[in-house]
Amino acid sequence: MFFLIVLYLRIEIKQSLNRAKAMIKRRILPFLFLLSLLLVFTQCNYSHLKFEGLTIDGPMEPFLQQLEKKGFKRQQGVDDMAYLKGSFAGKDSCNLFVLRNVERDLIYRVVVALPPKDTWEELESDFKYMRAQLVKTYGAPKYETEEYDGLENITKNETKMLLLNEGKCRYTATWEVDGGTIYLEISHIRANGRNCVRVLYYDKVNDVVAEN
Repeated sequence: MFFLIVLYLRIEIKQSLNRAKAMIKRRILPFLFLLSLLLVFTQCNYSHLKFEGLTIDGPMEPFLQQLEKKGFKRQQGVDDMAYLKGSFAGKDSCNLFVLRNVERDLIYRVVVALPPKDTWEELESDFKYMRAQLVKTYGAPKYETEEYDGLENITKNETKMLLLNEGKCRYTATWEVDGGTIYLEISHIRANGRNCVRVLYYDKVNDVVAEN
C-alpha cells in the first residue's frame, strides 16, 4: 500500500538568495500572514469542517485516536500524513489519509480513497453511491463536472476508461459547505495505474494556514 501513500506526499523545494531573505520569508512573513488571517476570521462567523463527526482541526494524534475509536486501523504513514484503513459510508477496505502541517502540528485535510476498481461501470457506480450519500448530508453539489479534454458525446465506457487512464477525464462533484469544501472524484492513481473514487475534505481555515 506504500504507493498510495506516495501519491499524497507533498515535496516542497525552497531556495533562498541569501540568509536575510530566507529569514524574512521563514519568520516575518508567516507571522504577518497569520496575524492578518486571525484578524479576518475573528470578524467573520466561521466553523471548521467535520469528518465523521470529528472536527478537522488541532493536532494529529488526538484526531487519529478518535478515528481509531470509530474502527479505523493505523497503517504506516509519514510525518505530514497519517494512513489508516477502515469502512466509510458503508464501503469496506477504504484508505484514509489525514494531512497535517508538521511545523504547527495542525491537521487541515482528510482524503478517503475507496477500493480500486477495474471497470468504468464499477467506478461510476461508486461515484453515484458516494454522491447520494453526500447529498443526504449536504444537499445537491454546487458544481458538477464530466469532461474529457474537449471531447464531446463520449458514450462508450471503454473510451471513458481509456481517457481516465491517460489523465484526460474529470468526473467530479463539489460541495461548498460551512467550514470548507468537499470534493468527490473518479481518480486515476499514476503510481500503480489503478483507479478509484476519492472524497476529499478541505477545512476552509486550516487548509489556508497549512499551505502558507
